[in-house]
Amino acid sequence: MADLLPQLHEQALRVSGGKSSVLLRLDPRTGALQAVSAAGVDLDGDPWLADDAGRAAAARVWKNGGPATIDNLPRLLRRLDSAGAVLIPLLSRHEPLGLLVVSVDDTAKA
Repeated sequence: MADLLPQLHEQALRVSGGKSSVLLRLDPRTGALQAVSAAGVDLDGDPWLADDAGRAAAARVWKNGGPATIDNLPRLLRRLDSAGAVLIPLLSRHEPLGLLVVSVDDTAKA
């Protein structure tokens, strides 16, 4: 599986025109989103989307079951050094597993 992650990031960046991507795994015990892999961004071990606005955005994406563009989560965007991001839900039988986050400079083009 680990050898597929660079390809996942490469494809995500190519398709979106993004500059970085982060694969986040949902810890079912704590509800925290932990980075397991990334391209174009340094990982520091801290949970992602840990504030109320971030958790609400993740919950909306999982509920809707499709990608969403984001330009109003300052903590996430600072971390990505980006003007916007696309949140892509990772689900198993409608149960959240995590998110793929791709930074983009223009959410209208993502």
